[in-house]
Amino acid sequence: MITLYGSGPNFGLPDASPFVTKAETLLRMSKLPFEKALMSFSKAPKGKIPYIEDDGQLLGDSTLIRWHLEKKYGVDFDQGLTAEQLAIAWAFEKMAEDNLYWASVYFRWMIDANFRKGPVNFFKGVPAPVRPVVVSMIRRRLRKTLQGQGIGRHSTDEITAIGIRSIDAMAAYLGDKPFFMGSVPAGIDATMFAFAVSAICPLFESDLQRAAASHDVAAVALVEPFGLHAGLVVPRLATFHAPLEHLHGVGEGVVLLVDLRVHRIARRRAAEMRETGAGHQAVTRIRMRQRRQQSAVTQQVGVGHGRVRRFGTNNLRERAA
Repeated sequence: MITLYGSGPNFGLPDASPFVTKAETLLRMSKLPFEKALMSFSKAPKGKIPYIEDDGQLLGDSTLIRWHLEKKYGVDFDQGLTAEQLAIAWAFEKMAEDNLYWASVYFRWMIDANFRKGPVNFFKGVPAPVRPVVVSMIRRRLRKTLQGQGIGRHSTDEITAIGIRSIDAMAAYLGDKPFFMGSVPAGIDATMFAFAVSAICPLFESDLQRAAASHDVAAVALVEPFGLHAGLVVPRLATFHAPLEHLHGVGEGVVLLVDLRVHRIARRRAAEMRETGAGHQAVTRIRMRQRRQQSAVTQQVGVGHGRVRRFGTNNLRERAA
């Protein structure tokens, strides 16, 4: 069985790292049995997460993990896509991973208020007498990394503008399609889900987070890939609407019926919010029914204040092969 290593649920997210979330989503889409475990950087083949262990082989990097699943198990995440669509999907994936991600890292780690709410908790295991020194050292190293990547050379306002440009592009291309590339999910949906949910996370306040939460990009998370762990989805998350039948594909193959209601913020209101800092409201009702037990769970979540309009997508019926 494949073992996926990550940092575990944090900040109300399935994993603190969107790359781990992407890898887990791909594994769930593949319907291959897998388990999850906490990582060890000393074991990670590339010194980062995610990584997997498959038949004794350790493999790092979410993209390389995807290629491994495709080559070894014959999984086709992009069945039916044209060469042009594959090129577009690759461009959006790299935009999310090499642009939007680093903007999000900046706001999590370099903004003191956000750091105290989130990443500082990673250091609880460090002995108290040396903890401030270790925290300061790691943040300095990360600041240098951001400088080397390029995003850290910009002002906060410039980083916000760059990140929002990515969010706008994702939302514009998604449009009213049920999935990012069309009527059926593709590999790019795993990436869009992971990085959109990460950007929307309300724990880390910034103009970028507010723009992402109020934007249509929230609807990229159309496939709720954590069917048995819906409680991990960020509380107060402005999300999506997509009735679907989702096969978990692990163990007993539990079939879930998920109804995710999306409330979309009007684009003009989003623009006003970015200019004035006005709030907004989005209410999401998540209803799940586990067919095996014929039980139902309802969760309501919402964000801020303001006007919303309802956005619906087409239905997806995804069944076991």
